[in-house]
Amino acid sequence: MKRKIFFVHAASTFMLFLLVSCVTTPPPGPAEKTEGQGSAAEPPSVGHQCLAVTDWLEPFQREYFTFTTDLIDATDYQTLPQVGNLFRDSQFIPIFGFSYTENNAKKLSAFHSEVIERCVAGGQNISPVATDVIHTYRSFFAQSFARFDPTVARFARDSTRSEQWLQRALIDIAALPNDRASIERLDAEFAMRGRIITAGLWPHEQEDFAKAVTNKREEIAAATGGAIASPPPFLERGGESVEERVAGRLRDLEAIPLTVEGRQQSVDWMTSFERDFSAYNSNGQVVKARWAWILNREKIFKATKDDFLTRLAKLPTGLGAEMAHSRLLIETFPLRTDETMAVYKEYRAAMLARQKPFFRRTFELGLDKLLSVREWLSDAARTAVHGSGGKESR
Repeated sequence: MKRKIFFVHAASTFMLFLLVSCVTTPPPGPAEKTEGQGSAAEPPSVGHQCLAVTDWLEPFQREYFTFTTDLIDATDYQTLPQVGNLFRDSQFIPIFGFSYTENNAKKLSAFHSEVIERCVAGGQNISPVATDVIHTYRSFFAQSFARFDPTVARFARDSTRSEQWLQRALIDIAALPNDRASIERLDAEFAMRGRIITAGLWPHEQEDFAKAVTNKREEIAAATGGAIASPPPFLERGGESVEERVAGRLRDLEAIPLTVEGRQQSVDWMTSFERDFSAYNSNGQVVKARWAWILNREKIFKATKDDFLTRLAKLPTGLGAEMAHSRLLIETFPLRTDETMAVYKEYRAAMLARQKPFFRRTFELGLDKLLSVREWLSDAARTAVHGSGGKESR
């Protein structure tokens, strides 16, 4: 709690400092010159870069207020897919001047040693607020900057793809004609699918999407003379508040057994939860419930690992075995969000360990190619997540 209060105070002080400093100094810039930038431009000072890094962290605090202590305290940030929002190109490049990719691993390491460590050490011309905030996140930077993290890079790619889908979807939704046929298309192509695709984006982006769907429904209703009800803003049926209903759903979540059957029950729980609470993406308890679902689902996978290993042992190895392995992975982890869990890496590592060393990298490349298509979802998972006959696209 102390850390949370400290960060809020530090962030507030930082915003005041930034406001004042903007009057007398240039704004924070990227860590290095980008291609095509003239040599006459002065590189930003370390002090300005420290402020820029603190500014980069601020959206996470603002959007995931209740999870900030998890980000600070976590020992493995690979279990926090939300960090992908910080590392997606639209958030990362304006601050650091390059993408978070393996090709830029040396730049990341250099930035950590030349800037982050100096920000933490503090000193002349470095804001004390920036020093305090970045020092709080030093473990986070050690795991994601001092050494390149491919899992964080995957989170970033997923977040970028989801962001691009959202931008296109908002345009397409607005362009739908105001007729009854568009209601079916709104549900089939956007509503359910969009809740899944945008689940890892900033909460305000999820809310923008939900509002776009709701507004289009109301627009169509007004144009066609139909009554298409929208959920009330804060109160649900029976006089129960959103928080009370979420508490009930969390009790249901805790009752899901840590078994193979529990995997599908977990999918069903989230499908139902998203259907009923997608209009309340800004509600803190709804955000917490989604996080609780991720943690609960990971517990299920850890408890059922022996079943996976038993099935894995029956599969062939070597050239041509990639298809069977991809089927097993996708049937076990049917949701895209499943791949963000640390336990997914354990399952995958066990799969790769069965292959002969000289063939392992070739096998992994073939496996990834098949997983990128993901047309082999189990029937139950496909129906629950995408509707009858639906396929997930990347």
